[in-house]
Amino acid sequence: ALSSLPILLAIQPLQENEIRERQTLNGLWTFVREPRNSVDIGLPNGWKDQHLSKFKNATEMPVPSSFNELGDKELRDHLGWVWYERYVDVPLRVLSNNRVFIRLDSVMYNAIVFINGLEATRHEGGHLPFEAEITQLLAADGHNKFTV
Repeated sequence: ALSSLPILLAIQPLQENEIRERQTLNGLWTFVREPRNSVDIGLPNGWKDQHLSKFKNATEMPVPSSFNELGDKELRDHLGWVWYERYVDVPLRVLSNNRVFIRLDSVMYNAIVFINGLEATRHEGGHLPFEAEITQLLAADGHNKFTV
């Protein structure tokens, strides 16, 4: 049983104190967009299990930011699914006897969060925060792939 206090991984800052630690996920993420108005290409083709950085249209995207405000007109006007991927090392001390959560403070409309290829949570709602416990989805060696 997990008996320790939660560790939080957050895209936006959360309160950190003597019983709560946080690790920010802010920074550069691999970013891939599906074709404009596509009918869901990435999910049925298992993009969550692939290395998005190897895709022809892969780029880096700062988080937090709005992809619609960065780049060329095509990106600014994009309608459709986009994918973010980042490899995260979670300290081994955190993995022993702690609960770990991911918190995203804002996504555009719909999101599915995968940790190491396994679905952690889904969210629908424009630009609202959400979180999920991911303790059981984290790799024992601490090296993890986060895909949104």
